[in-house]
Amino acid sequence: MFDDKYKIIIEAIQELKNASANVKTDSEYKSLIKKYDIMFLGSEFNIITSLELAHYLSLNKDSSITHDYLLKVLPRIKDALSLKLEAQVNLEDIGKQSREIANYLIHLF
Repeated sequence: MFDDKYKIIIEAIQELKNASANVKTDSEYKSLIKKYDIMFLGSEFNIITSLELAHYLSLNKDSSITHDYLLKVLPRIKDALSLKLEAQVNLEDIGKQSREIANYLIHLF
């Protein structure tokens, strides 16, 4: 069902979910950010952006995974990972009827 890039993305998101779910202290949070070079947002440190995820994946997993690719595949794999995606658009597109998604906030859990 999923190609190799999908598998890389799924495995990375599962790793990020597990790592962020175990954060209980400030020092653990700082270690998490340092390890992944991703800001984990929200009161449970369970929200990341697709832009930062793409950056992490291209540097650490597969350099061919781009943000544009992630924007296309995240809606397809979100159910398999129990993710909630919150689409973000560019400010200049807010008034338009047809808006292109510029980023996702990814709720890991």
